[in-house]
Amino acid sequence: MKSNLSEDPRIGTALTSLDMNDDGIDDLAIGAEFANNNAGAGSGAVYVVYGSEDFGMPLQIDVAQNQQDLTLQGQYGSDYFGQSLAAGDVNGDGVDDLVVGAGSAWQFESEWLRLGEMYAFFGSSAFPPHHVIDLGESEADVTVLGTHADRGFFGEHVACGDYNGDGIADMCGGEIRYAA
Repeated sequence: MKSNLSEDPRIGTALTSLDMNDDGIDDLAIGAEFANNNAGAGSGAVYVVYGSEDFGMPLQIDVAQNQQDLTLQGQYGSDYFGQSLAAGDVNGDGVDDLVVGAGSAWQFESEWLRLGEMYAFFGSSAFPPHHVIDLGESEADVTVLGTHADRGFFGEHVACGDYNGDGIADMCGGEIRYAA
């Protein structure tokens, strides 16, 4: 992947595979936690490239030219959206969903705090080509807010698994500065 979106977008610091468009072929989600968008420096992004039987090698996708299939963008500068990624069917519809962490996401609770957040974006075969979901303009399908302390970094690490045995993937997010 290449980009001219910022000096160092850190494309590929988080990666996961999933079938987000439900076509039976694995897709690749690529985190770029330092990517810049309309929200400001370090707002972060996730780029999804749909798998295809027609890929030639080497494959080169230029995100500055919007060659990826789906783009998810962070809400505020320094959120570091895309810092961590996981995949699982969290809504139980049979289609893979993408879980994204933003360990420095801002929240307002009488003052601005960097509590971190975790998001789920439900997979679908209905995304239009080169679709962009900008959290400054729309919401994720699920948003989980960090609650403990400023700079608790909730969402810096995320995972999915069926932790309660009900047959549906559960979302899990770590908060590295949590103290009980």
